[in-house]
Amino acid sequence: MKHKFQLTIDSIETVEEIPSTWPPEQCLALLKHLEFSDSDKVESEQLRDYAVMALQDLEIEDAAKALLDFTFGAQLPKGKKQNIAEDIQREPLWEEYPDLAYHEPIFNIQRLFNLAFEQTPKPEVNRLQATLGGTDPASDAYLEQILASPKPEAFIVRCLAAALPEDAILNRLFEDPIHSAAFPEAEYIVWHVQKAPAAKSEKGRAAFSLTLYCPQRWSNQLEDAGQTLCQPYLDPEETDH
Repeated sequence: MKHKFQLTIDSIETVEEIPSTWPPEQCLALLKHLEFSDSDKVESEQLRDYAVMALQDLEIEDAAKALLDFTFGAQLPKGKKQNIAEDIQREPLWEEYPDLAYHEPIFNIQRLFNLAFEQTPKPEVNRLQATLGGTDPASDAYLEQILASPKPEAFIVRCLAAALPEDAILNRLFEDPIHSAAFPEAEYIVWHVQKAPAAKSEKGRAAFSLTLYCPQRWSNQLEDAGQTLCQPYLDPEETDH
């Protein structure tokens, strides 16, 4: 028996940060990377402002390279860092860079980069508020299990795909993993998942309230989605439990 779920898109809003973007400890580490003197003496709540000022003391391309070096270290070759350092001054690479795995870290770089240099693209991502519930006891149990797992993104993205038009870019680019195969890219499509129990439906079914951070290219068309009955493909290793 295939599980069915009820997905409701409650709201979508554009935000410029995702949870834990540049927390104080990371800003302190960046200041040290930039060899900012007396960084240990800066008050915690002022660390981000000082990090922005330290970047502004550099030429714009040097600031971009410093952020890339700090974030990626040796993970990216020098040539790619150079290309990204040039492109983030004018392009929304958090949605356009060829490798999806780099979208979220580039978004975080762009946040601080834009605060330092306001002429650069302002990072934007959609924050979705959604309600997801089962339609019978078996789907209720599965939903609770998958949302408690370390990586529920594939399941969530497949539910979102069901709420999108068939010709949406998400459905066109990821047809196989949405319907019949593993979906490792899902964690780069939904960046953050926050969940909490939701009020029970009118039929007394349990449901979850989800806060999802998802790039606009994948989720803008969900604005008119409303309520969707979805029957997503379930990874075999999950259905075995």
